[in-house]
Amino acid sequence: MDTGNLGESILAKWCHQVDLIPNRVTVDKDGWDFLVALPLTYNNDIKSLDKDDSHDRTLIQVKTTTKERGNRNIKLSNLKKLVDAPIPAFYLLIQVDEDGEPVKAHLFHVWKEIIAKVQEKIRIIPKDKWNRLNNYRLALPWEIAEELTSLNGLALKRIILNNLTNTKKSYSEKKYLLREKVGYEGETGQIHFQGKLPDKYNDDIEAFMVDLYLGEVDKVEVYDWEVTDKRFGHEIVVNKQEGGHFSLTNIEPVGPATIKFLTEDHRSSVEISTEYYIPTGIGQIVKNEKKWKVLYKAPFIKFSIYPKGGRIDFLFDVPDFRIEAKLSELVDITNLMLFFDELNSTEKVIFHISNNGDPFIGGKITFKNYKEKLPLEYFKSIKSANTILNYLNLKTDISINPNELRSQVNRLSFLNNLLSPNLTKIRFEFSTDNELSKYSKTIILYPLSLTIGEYLLPIQLLIQGVPTKTGKIDGNQLFYKLETNTIGIEQYRILSKINDDPKIAHEDMREASMKKYDIDGVMVLYNDEKIR
Repeated sequence: MDTGNLGESILAKWCHQVDLIPNRVTVDKDGWDFLVALPLTYNNDIKSLDKDDSHDRTLIQVKTTTKERGNRNIKLSNLKKLVDAPIPAFYLLIQVDEDGEPVKAHLFHVWKEIIAKVQEKIRIIPKDKWNRLNNYRLALPWEIAEELTSLNGLALKRIILNNLTNTKKSYSEKKYLLREKVGYEGETGQIHFQGKLPDKYNDDIEAFMVDLYLGEVDKVEVYDWEVTDKRFGHEIVVNKQEGGHFSLTNIEPVGPATIKFLTEDHRSSVEISTEYYIPTGIGQIVKNEKKWKVLYKAPFIKFSIYPKGGRIDFLFDVPDFRIEAKLSELVDITNLMLFFDELNSTEKVIFHISNNGDPFIGGKITFKNYKEKLPLEYFKSIKSANTILNYLNLKTDISINPNELRSQVNRLSFLNNLLSPNLTKIRFEFSTDNELSKYSKTIILYPLSLTIGEYLLPIQLLIQGVPTKTGKIDGNQLFYKLETNTIGIEQYRILSKINDDPKIAHEDMREASMKKYDIDGVMVLYNDEKIR
């Protein structure tokens, strides 16, 4: 009995019973028998088809046996290809009777258990045998087998889709992380070196080792050093050198964290998104628990907590506003500096820290001397620019010129205030040769243009209400004031700073709005004077 072709025919039949499309591999050298196309399913949350990220295919290798748990030994070369594939992969084990009819079937998802077995096995294979992985075999772990409740396509499809709960991108990323992280759950390696401690540590080896494993030591002068990598308990030397300098770089964070500062009277608060770092693997060296610290890092900000030492270190850098920077990287330091500006010199601030969304620690802290010489106009313009781009659904990870923003601080701040949910009345003063008391309502169209990074933004505001005379007259010009909170963005355009001219956009917006609001009893004015 040709069990190989028999099993493949059974799978093809089951696929044809439902809306699965079995694409058989003509030359089986890539580790799978079928590339199975999945039915189209769209997430209800997506607004347009170009944003679709649903699964559309999976790989299936078929194994046929006359015993329920038989024939589960797979070539390592085959397994590694399915582990490395970014899309979902499965093994289908079909048990047939003496007549070739299916009796039972089990599906094995190539996920954590199989990935771990493969990565652990290839960890110890000598380099001269890497091209002969087909000489090694691993058994599919029976504990993860999912039995088809009925021998047909519906049961097969149900198990496949139940394992594909993530989007295509998130599934691929999670599979990659499993492949890279599995086996490092315990000790991940060692560093052996002889050298001289930097002077600032005053021979405090424990403090030095904590900072080293947090990536806070730039470089150390050493006589010789060796770095090992330990995975699944198997340790290998990954780097070795005599003399020179040594440092640990690319330290990965444990996860996301947030730090929230709040005034005691709750009048003001700020929340910073950070990543947190913990020095791991040095428990045999650092015995004094007071030396251990958790480090929180965001652009321009460092915050260290010594949970057992009762100590907090807070450091920040004011950005160099002479050079361009990513707007998104300036947001946290900007919000923090504006928060500082509202504090009294001796005022205590409540803080709460959460790691991975879970509360970690809190307390009170006093920020002293942080308000001195703060370049507030820069920070105000940066905060306003970020608010405006978010309102317009534009990306904020763009390069901006801080001096260019600062030169627009009045316009940016004005528009930022208009977008506030707690907008109070504004006072608008203007002049016209019209007697506005004859109209039930006055609408003022106010044009302004902003340049934020690559964006050129012609904006037209609409201000409406019933103005009153100030008493001032200059020739035929009557002066009015209007106090209102009925003001907002009526139209805007998104243009290129390099290629476009805002004048044409303003003319088009003006013409459209003058026609729109040409109503009896309503006066429409177009005002391009400065707002006061």
